Amino acid sequence: LPARGTIRFRVDYGDANFEIGVARHVWEIGEGRYRLRSVVETTGLAWLLRSVSIDMESLGVYSEAGLRPDVFGVRREGRKAREQALFDWESMRIRVADRPDQTLIGGAQDLLSFYYQLGFMDLSQPVLPLPVATGKKFGMYRLENLGEETIEIPLGVLRTLHFRTSGENVNTTELWLAYDYRMLPVKIRHVDNKGGILVQVATEILFGS
Repeated sequence: LPARGTIRFRVDYGDANFEIGVARHVWEIGEGRYRLRSVVETTGLAWLLRSVSIDMESLGVYSEAGLRPDVFGVRREGRKAREQALFDWESMRIRVADRPDQTLIGGAQDLLSFYYQLGFMDLSQPVLPLPVATGKKFGMYRLENLGEETIEIPLGVLRTLHFRTSGENVNTTELWLAYDYRMLPVKIRHVDNKGGILVQVATEILFGS
């Protein structure tokens, strides 16, 4: 990854390009450490109906192997939420939210860092097992490789690699990683356990910003 970068997204409700907000991913890397931050905010009519702001941050070690998170946390409406994960790599334990400590699995990621860790992994496999802490729980994700796909988004027409993972309670997340942008996420589609769909599509990627 470049030492600094920003990805800006448009956030849609459903698959019909109904815009409800914007999102921004920002990272900084230096002296063997990284900081990742994601901010999602409602805009326009959606903001008038319900103002929402979700801020996620991941801090940890950066090396040739990629990202190794130490701390992950979430703020909602500017207030610290109970959603957090503390990674203790020395004792190989992890604490998520208010849950008892669990055994930490090598290569574990958090809900934000895993988007960027994928670019360091062997993406030719049909299935990528990846332990992930969401801030509420810690468990093994199973990312299914759905193959190459050309998509058209505000950023342009891009050749991507498409992945899908299903979690508990029928939550599903799909990711599209762009070959022309260092396998960074340019589209993220999430279906919650009530069938609600949120889609983030990249509008701009800046390196060194």
